Amino acid sequence: MTIIRRVAHFPALGKEPDYRKLLDLRVARVSSRGVTPIFMSRLLPDGGPELVVYIRFDDMDALEKFRAVDRADPDFINAVQEINTLSRRGFTVALFAPILQADSGRRSNARYFHRWTARASSGNANELRAVLEEFVKARQADGRPVGLTRQVLSPTGPTFIFTETYETLSEYESEYVTKSPPSLATAQQKIKGLLQSPVEQVMYEILS
Repeated sequence: MTIIRRVAHFPALGKEPDYRKLLDLRVARVSSRGVTPIFMSRLLPDGGPELVVYIRFDDMDALEKFRAVDRADPDFINAVQEINTLSRRGFTVALFAPILQADSGRRSNARYFHRWTARASSGNANELRAVLEEFVKARQADGRPVGLTRQVLSPTGPTFIFTETYETLSEYESEYVTKSPPSLATAQQKIKGLLQSPVEQVMYEILS
């Protein structure tokens, strides 16, 4: 089963340039190990800068082997120690399993990454998942580069992540602001009563 690891970093105010340099080095070193990380910066963060690194693994064994190499790497250990001095709070790690994967061919020129988080209320996980799958399939049929994952061992209960990428912010506006796809209105109506909290939306700029 494919596993996606998401590490979110929270630089202290004024420390983002130095923090980003460390993550640029980290991304370069990871890329040399045969995996392709995606490095992003949150647009309009409400609590300070946020930098995120995604890495996709073939399965949990591949992830564990990757982590074992990190634990034995003095450069990685030193980098983590330096990162801790530049952070306003500790970085967070979350794992996700794909449900419906985006068309990778449509992602090559993407510059922006839109993330919607939906948390199911008690007993409604299966119904919420079905609604989200229906919505994502409709958007994929429209030719949109969208995907759906579920968080593995989410501490807040069943959590689903819908993602879409854009080449420009104008593309996002044309899809969801200037006009709204009918499938979105249908999904919004169906998920009423299935959520433990409102859907969270965050936009990121893809750095590398």
